[in-house]
Amino acid sequence: MLSTRARVFGALAFVVLLISPAAAGAVKTTPGQIACNGSSKLCERKLNEVVLPGSHNSMSASELNWNLPNQTFSIPNQLARGARAMLIDTYYGDPQPNGQVVIVGKAQGHAEGAALYLCHQFCQLGASELVPQLVKVADFLRANPNEVLAFINQDAVHPEDFAAAVAEAGLLEFIYTGPAGPWPTLGEMVASNQRVLMLAESDAGTVPWYHEAYDGVVRETPYSFPGSTALLTDPAQLNESCRPLRGEGA
Repeated sequence: MLSTRARVFGALAFVVLLISPAAAGAVKTTPGQIACNGSSKLCERKLNEVVLPGSHNSMSASELNWNLPNQTFSIPNQLARGARAMLIDTYYGDPQPNGQVVIVGKAQGHAEGAALYLCHQFCQLGASELVPQLVKVADFLRANPNEVLAFINQDAVHPEDFAAAVAEAGLLEFIYTGPAGPWPTLGEMVASNQRVLMLAESDAGTVPWYHEAYDGVVRETPYSFPGSTALLTDPAQLNESCRPLRGEGA
């Protein structure tokens, strides 16, 4: 079982990353000892035993001039700073003469072969073509052969169309193709070069390497704590802070 704190997860992760830049990239801690995600100790740990710092709505970045962005940096720059988990949203889009993109419904977009975009609810607020962004992820993986990533796709697109985009971007060679548990160690994922776990929020279809995130793979805890952050840090509030929200046991 993998766990995430959803929207709070991204904000907390970047506090850590700003003070821990050494987490980024493939490094050696001692001669002959390979580091997985920045530490040789992690190579012996299974995927579900490792914290992957990441971001929510990873594609929504002020660096890309998106309106109402969730993040400062684009996905490639987040990866360079140590983020290893990306929560993305994918849609079919229809580009307009004014440069904006309008969302096309899932059934219509699949039937018409519409282009795939990264957007957050409204593509008019910001939209990035999916394939070029995935190409940048593949480029990062080639340059950093000891890094393991996870993606959760809030999917408003047909799974086969998303799979085609992954293949077109050259990312398929890095996709983890094993079952959703028992999980391999990070060292095994690095050795096999299957270093990207790809999860769908709702519909993985029949794509063999695509897994539904909340069907036994990911458990999500509450992400909204209005008025005070004490609920996140007070040990006496642990049961409330960590109660299931989505996923197994929710």
